[in-house]
Amino acid sequence: MSNFKFCPECGFKFDKEYKFCPECGYKLGGSVTEEKPLFDFSDDTQDYDDYKGFADMVKAKQGSQIDAEPLRRATVLCLRGEFEEAEKLTQAYIDKYYDNVEGYITLLRVHSKDFSEFEGEQIEKDIKIITKLGKGGVDDDDYKDYLKAREDYLADKKVKEEQAKKREEEKKKAAEEKRKAEEEKRKLEEEKKRVEEENRKAEEKKKEQKQKEEKTAKSSKTKATNTVQNVTLTPNETKELQAAIKKMDKYWGIGGTQKQKAYEVLKKYAERGVAEAQYKIILNWQLQDSHRVKWLEKAAKQGHVEAQLALGRCYYYGWGTKTDLQKALELLNECAPKAKDSFVLALTYESLGQYDEAIKWYKQNLEWNSKSTFSWFCMGRTYEHKKDYAKALECYNHCPKTDKETKEAIERVRKLI
Repeated sequence: MSNFKFCPECGFKFDKEYKFCPECGYKLGGSVTEEKPLFDFSDDTQDYDDYKGFADMVKAKQGSQIDAEPLRRATVLCLRGEFEEAEKLTQAYIDKYYDNVEGYITLLRVHSKDFSEFEGEQIEKDIKIITKLGKGGVDDDDYKDYLKAREDYLADKKVKEEQAKKREEEKKKAAEEKRKAEEEKRKLEEEKKRVEEENRKAEEKKKEQKQKEEKTAKSSKTKATNTVQNVTLTPNETKELQAAIKKMDKYWGIGGTQKQKAYEVLKKYAERGVAEAQYKIILNWQLQDSHRVKWLEKAAKQGHVEAQLALGRCYYYGWGTKTDLQKALELLNECAPKAKDSFVLALTYESLGQYDEAIKWYKQNLEWNSKSTFSWFCMGRTYEHKKDYAKALECYNHCPKTDKETKEAIERVRKLI
C-alpha cells in the first residue's frame, strides 16, 4: 500500500516525491519554509501555455483567494467532450472548496454533458446542493439558462406523457368498442345459424305441408260455377255472372250505371246461394259494413276461401261486427293455408299472447309472400314481447330503414341487447 503525504500549506494529498506541492507550489521537505512557484517560466516555452493555470492558482493561493482556474479548465474539457477528466478535476476542486457553489455548478455541467441533458439522479443531487449553497441566489448565467431549459424540457415531457397516456386510453377504448362489436356480431351469427338449423330441420315437414295445401287450395279467381253449392247455372247465367264479377272488379271504387248493374246481377245470384256472388257483392262500397259481414258469412259457410279470409279480418279488426278473436282464429286457421295468407292469423295469435304460434305464422306468411316487410316488422315486435332482442333486431333489419317506426324499433332494441 502506498504511503500518502500531505502538503502542510494546502492539505493536498500525494504519494510521490515532490520538491514543491503540485497543488499550491509550496516547497516541501527540510526545515526551511521557502515559497516558490512550482515552475519557472523565464523562457517563452510551451510549458508556459500548459501550466499557466497552475501558476495563476499558486498566485491566487498566496493572495488567500479561491482559485477558479481548475473550474475554467473543467469547462473547456466539457466543451471538448472530455467529461471524465473534467469530473476528476472538478471533484478535486470540490474536495478542497467543499462549500463553493461554482464548483457544484461546474460538476453539474459535467454530469449533464455540458448542460445538454436534463434528467438523472446525479443531476437532481447537484441541483439540490447548488440550491442549498446559493440561498441568496446563484449569479451564473449558464446555470440560469440551464434551469430554464430544464424547466421547459420537463414541462414538454409532461405534456407528451399526458398525450401518450390519452392516446393509449383512446386506443384501449377503441379496442374495447371493437371487441364489443365483434362480440355482438358473433352472437348475431350464432343466432342466425341457430335459426337456419331450426329452419333446416323443419324443411321436410313444411314441404309436406305445402304439398298438402297445394292439393286442397283453390284459386282466388275460382269461377262461379265452381263455388256454387246445390245451385245449377245455365251457360248463359254463368256468362252473365262472370261479366258482372268483372265489372264489379273494375268499378268497385266508383259509382255509376255500370257498377249498379253489376251489383244487381251479383245480388240476384247471391240470393240464390252462389258463393262467388256473395263474396264479390261486398265490393259495392255503398253497402254498410254489417251487410258485408252477412254476405261474407254466407259465402264462408260454403267454404269460399277468400270470403273466410275476409270474414276473419272483420272479426279481428271489428269491421261491421264486434271484435271476436276466437272466431277470427277459428276461421283463419281453416282458410290461411288455402289462401296462402297467414298475416292476420299471426296478428290474432300475437294479440292473444301466443307468441310462438304468431312467429310460426309470420314466418309461414313470409314464405308465401316474401315481399311482406310488415310481416318482418310484426315478427320483430313479437320477439320483443318475448324479450329476445337479438332476433327482434334481425327482423327489423329486413324492414325499410327509411320508415320512422323501423328506425325507432332498431334504436330501441339495440339499447336492450
